[in-house]
This record gives sequence, structure tokens and C-alpha cells, in this order.
Amino acid sequence: ETDPSALRLRSGHASLSADTSALRLRSGHASLSASLALACKVGLLTRRDDGSLVDTIPAGYLIYTHHLDETVTYLSGRATFSDEQDKKARNLKAPKRLYWALQDHDTPLLVVEGQACAITAWQWNYNSVALCGAYLNEQDAKSIQAHSAIYLALDTDAGERIEQVANELGPLTMILSG
Repeated sequence: ETDPSALRLRSGHASLSADTSALRLRSGHASLSASLALACKVGLLTRRDDGSLVDTIPAGYLIYTHHLDETVTYLSGRATFSDEQDKKARNLKAPKRLYWALQDHDTPLLVVEGQACAITAWQWNYNSVALCGAYLNEQDAKSIQAHSAIYLALDTDAGERIEQVANELGPLTMILSG
């Protein structure tokens, strides 16, 4: 059974075996060649050096759908089996995007680092946004500043990034330290 939070936030788990998505696309109708090309173009599939196609976010990863309103803007994957730098994340081949988990736009916003923290805050009925390693652009900063209050709660190893993000968000940003 799928967790209700995962359903509401449109996230899930990559549970297919390796290469299954690419194989499913290839085994269908001839008209699916366009779908295969589109899947590569948007980054769902990655072409290896030998020409074979593989899922960009393989089996064993949590899949987070980044969306703005009802539009999916990005997909990211996080390993459930490793924190090693080269294995822990799999993202689309596109600029990283923020991960929004909103309850009500007119309430305070908690700015965190990762999607799991944003989902936890959302489950506790807080608005949250995860930076996900992305740097804030002007539109991101404006969207965050639209909230009634901003609380910045980055990981303890964030160092200078805390001050950098706080400066980008403005003088009323409150920094929470743990």
C-alpha cells in the first residue's frame, strides 16, 4: 500500500528492475520511437557510451516529483541503500530545481536542504521548500519571499551556505540552528 503522503506529493519508489522502462518503451509499437526520443530528451532515459538506454533514476531510488502548481518541473532520485556521494542521488540531466511541499501559501515557510526534510515538515502541517543543492535564482527567491515568514533550517554541515541563502532571501529570514 502506498503512503498517503507519497500519493498527495506524487512521489514514489523506482521498483522496476534495471533497464525495464527503456525495454518497455522499445517493445511497444513503432510509434513509440518518438516516445523513446522524448524520454531521452527530457532526461528520463540516459544513453550509455555503448548506445544502450538505461533509466536515469534506477531501481532502488526514491523518486521525488518537483512540481509547481499542477505541472511537474523536475524529477530527482535519492538512494535508499547508500549515502556514498557517487550513489546517493540520481537526477535528471537538467538544472536542479527546488522541491515545494506547501499546505497554505499564506503561512510561514521552512527552507530546508533535502526533499525528505521538506516532506517531514509538510506532514507536520508546515509549508516547506527544499533547496536540493540548487542555487536560488531571482524567481525562486521571490517565490520564497512571498510567504509571511521564512525560517531557514539547513543541515549543520551547511557552513557558509546558510549565510549565503539568508542574504539572498532578505533580512527578515530567521535562521534556525540545531
